[in-house]
Amino acid sequence: GAFWISLAAFLWAKDAGLYAMAQEIDMCIYFCVWGAFTGLLWIITFKINKCLVVVFGTLTLLFFLLAIGEYSTGVHKAAGYVGLLCGASAIYTGYA
Repeated sequence: GAFWISLAAFLWAKDAGLYAMAQEIDMCIYFCVWGAFTGLLWIITFKINKCLVVVFGTLTLLFFLLAIGEYSTGVHKAAGYVGLLCGASAIYTGYA
């Protein structure tokens, strides 16, 4: 929930003009920070269920691809496919 709340607040502040110097680099940094945090969680999952390793591994990859995707439409499209894989693995993990 924290990701979605912070993303909504970030985009709302950007659209409301609360900070004038918002650029693409801001979203890149935002996704990189979440990618680093998720990467740490991914390392923790190595001792737990292997399905969670896949979920957090693909989620980490997704965040870094989204960061790079701010500058490349091809990478942004690839991030969409990784997001689908991440979602499908999360659903599988939920049922497993």
